[in-house]
Amino acid sequence: MPVPAPTVPLPLPCAASTLLADLLDGPTRSLVEVARTRVSVHYETGDAAVPVLCVATRDAVRLPHSVLTEVLPIGAFRIDVTRWWSPDRPMALSVPAAGRWVAWGGTEYDGLDPHALVGRGEGLTPAGDDVLAGALVAGHATGHPLLPAWRRATRAALATRRTTAVSVGMLHSALAGWAAPELAGALTALCGDGDARPAVDRLLAVGHSSGRHLLDGVLHVLASHPDQRRQRGAA
Repeated sequence: MPVPAPTVPLPLPCAASTLLADLLDGPTRSLVEVARTRVSVHYETGDAAVPVLCVATRDAVRLPHSVLTEVLPIGAFRIDVTRWWSPDRPMALSVPAAGRWVAWGGTEYDGLDPHALVGRGEGLTPAGDDVLAGALVAGHATGHPLLPAWRRATRAALATRRTTAVSVGMLHSALAGWAAPELAGALTALCGDGDARPAVDRLLAVGHSSGRHLLDGVLHVLASHPDQRRQRGAA
């Protein structure tokens, strides 16, 4: 009887985030597919530093923990890195006056309680997770004094509350300030000079409602930041 030939993982040429260097240079891992869309596939890695790996085409939102490829894999594959790219991590941004962002509204989320937000909602990234991710990135970028407490509570909530694997990957990146280009661009534009609307519109176009919720997290940070409150007091 003929013996079947062993399955050889097909090479997957890709551009990889520098956040994945240790994972991809390490030992071979068995990835577990947990979500698939038309433009991305998400895998649990079993690695605490990068719990979720996203394989995406260039039409997808470029999450910080992604590899970008022309064709999504089906079955076993071997990542063949052809180049590296650096994800966005906004830092040292000045908190703008309310006039820069008031046109987009915004709500303060009762002190931004991650235990109340993680897993709240439906979809690949529930609304509560999007709000929290936007706030963590904005808190890191503006030096919000509550950021350490938000980080601790987010880690505790992820350990005890159920949410999607895609959100776990997004929040894990956001805890360190890493963001998709649309979120980083909107936050930087709001905290800078010139017309912020084009960058904010690009963020609002993300997903069905994810962009709106990410922006809500950003606006919560800007509205609740001590620098903002000092500006209101001085006005």
